Amino acid sequence: MEVERLLSPGGCLAVYAYGWPSLREPGAREILEKFISTHLADFYHAGNLMAMNGYKDVILPFEDSQRHTMKLELDWSVDQLCRYFQSTSVWQKRLKAFPDCHSLNALAANLTRHYGWSSEDEHPRLAALFTVAVLLGRKPFM
Repeated sequence: MEVERLLSPGGCLAVYAYGWPSLREPGAREILEKFISTHLADFYHAGNLMAMNGYKDVILPFEDSQRHTMKLELDWSVDQLCRYFQSTSVWQKRLKAFPDCHSLNALAANLTRHYGWSSEDEHPRLAALFTVAVLLGRKPFM
């Protein structure tokens, strides 16, 4: 493996990944899951799938290694959630295929309608939940 060649003896490697967020409220979570499966799943590449799987299939070549998962909860507005998706490589790949894509606007409208928010509501918040996978390893000293 390349990591064995690059790390000095005693060197450490830390790898982390997080997949798509989920939403705490079941109805909103369903809306988000439908958006992801309908609009993004066809644009995944192998690295996305490895990350979304929490690097479960990645085995570090060191005896001194650890695997952890943790939960991260962010208090986001619908706009922040949509901007997160816009920042991903999967979304950028989708935009190349569909430059006039308005599915994020539809996601925002569906979430707003689900919660009964109006345009006068000032930045209503969502609980965005991420699972973060962390792999840690240390190359042995000679």
